[in-house]
Amino acid sequence: MASMALVSRKWRELTEHRSLYRSLSSVNADGSVNWVNFKNLGFKCKGTEGKCFKCLERSTGKILAVKRPRVFPKLTVLKGVKHDHISSPELISLAKDQLHTFSPYVDKTLQDFINPTETPEGGRELPETVIRKILHQLLDAMVYCHRRGVLHRNLKPKHLLVKTSDSENLSDAMLEISDFSLVRALGVPSRAYTTEVVTLWYRAPEILMGVQGYSSPVDMWSIGCIFAQMARGEPLFSGISEIDQLFQIFSKLSTPTSDAWPGFSSLPNYSSEFPHWDSQPWARLVPGISVPGIDLLSKLLAYNPEQRITAEEALRHPYFFDDAPAFLPLPLKNLVNQMYHSKTLHATHREMLVDWIIEVMDAFEMCPRTAFLAVNYTDRYLDTVLIEKTQFQLLGATSLHIASKLEDVNYIGVEDLAMCADTVFTAAQVLKMEEKLLNTLNFTLSVPTALDFLNIYERMIPTIHETTSMLAHYLLELTLQEYQILKHLPSVVTTCCLSLAMYTIDGVPMTKELVDASKYNWSDLKECMGELQNLYANSPSNNLLVIKKRYSKAERYQVADIPPPKSFRMAF
Repeated sequence: MASMALVSRKWRELTEHRSLYRSLSSVNADGSVNWVNFKNLGFKCKGTEGKCFKCLERSTGKILAVKRPRVFPKLTVLKGVKHDHISSPELISLAKDQLHTFSPYVDKTLQDFINPTETPEGGRELPETVIRKILHQLLDAMVYCHRRGVLHRNLKPKHLLVKTSDSENLSDAMLEISDFSLVRALGVPSRAYTTEVVTLWYRAPEILMGVQGYSSPVDMWSIGCIFAQMARGEPLFSGISEIDQLFQIFSKLSTPTSDAWPGFSSLPNYSSEFPHWDSQPWARLVPGISVPGIDLLSKLLAYNPEQRITAEEALRHPYFFDDAPAFLPLPLKNLVNQMYHSKTLHATHREMLVDWIIEVMDAFEMCPRTAFLAVNYTDRYLDTVLIEKTQFQLLGATSLHIASKLEDVNYIGVEDLAMCADTVFTAAQVLKMEEKLLNTLNFTLSVPTALDFLNIYERMIPTIHETTSMLAHYLLELTLQEYQILKHLPSVVTTCCLSLAMYTIDGVPMTKELVDASKYNWSDLKECMGELQNLYANSPSNNLLVIKKRYSKAERYQVADIPPPKSFRMAF
């Protein structure tokens, strides 16, 4: 029996040896997971993203965490993210309507160190040196996210992975943010989001008060709550309902006034019957924190979102002067232009497809950015894959479906899309095409659009007249139909549209403010401007009327009815 056991053990060692699996791929040609290359090491946990398992990737020897997310916005935002303090998927697989992600496995979270027993009495206060170290890493990651327009929306200790060689003093603790299941890419301008985000104890007061147009300050409030919990060994606010959570906040920080939070009494969930509380001393709320730490915490937990400290400002706070490593600015990356090389799609076919996408977007009152993204996905897919002409509308519908999931509060469903196309395709075909498109684009869906740049320029140049602005939006939508425009960067296209709108309305092709905002001169814009001038000059005879009808409405100042200039003398 002993010899049999020895043989069995030796056999297991041989069959599990990494050299046998070195040539295996982790993903099959159809995008499905090659499970032969993975060994299940057991169940880890169940969270917002679904069940998580620990596994061994046999070909590399890596220990990974595998999940089956129910949503994919997190993947589109995380795609390309590379930061020491953000847990990003190493491998993504989508096949047969099954989505799997594989990330480096980390055994413990910050919650495990604050409260190892998960009992009300089991919490422990972390040393301030450890708090400062972990908080700095968390803020560093948030700067990275917020600079890129990424909003986490669900920060809490359980979603902060911690790697350390010594669980007692955490002197070498390395933090990684995980669970981006509620992540969103911030829109420009900001738009409404659902209020059903962020675990209650870490939810910002503006969300509790019913505000839907929130932004990055909600993450900063959550960071403040995490900061306080590390110092206290227990949550600062632990409500059992939304109103109880609000009252816990008010009872510790005081009931907000119009001075502390302008517009507070006009918020959707405001009640004149809110009890009045005075604030408690910070030294009583977080007794183990130094004066600079209390100052930082008070700025993280400021009521007014506009006055709440940003991640970049927090990193420069004196609280970190002694222990924090140098903070270096993030490098800017050039935008990569996607050229379109399809041999099967003629210009007129593409124009009609774009016209239909915008018509559906308008009919369902979706965000205009949804249409811009949908066109981007369509072009990039066709740049790689040759498809039959009969599938063009199916591809456009699928692109619109995916873009709507990312941009719209209530995204357009596959059944509605099939109806809009007069049942040229079925809902099942959209879902099948969705898999192909996502795998082909490698989940790279959060991309800059020309509309983003126009909205940014309008913020930077508040003196732009409303009619000029609307004409620029009209021209920008017209460019979506023009194949030749694809070879220009979105920022160049936007600058040309705004410049041509200024010339049409005011007779001035360029202003110092637009030059400062865009950083472009005439030589950068000349080629694109020539193509845009031809497009605008021929627009009155365009047989595709969806965009023209959209901008012939009074609410859009009827800019489509403005005749193009008879001549273009725009060089500057």
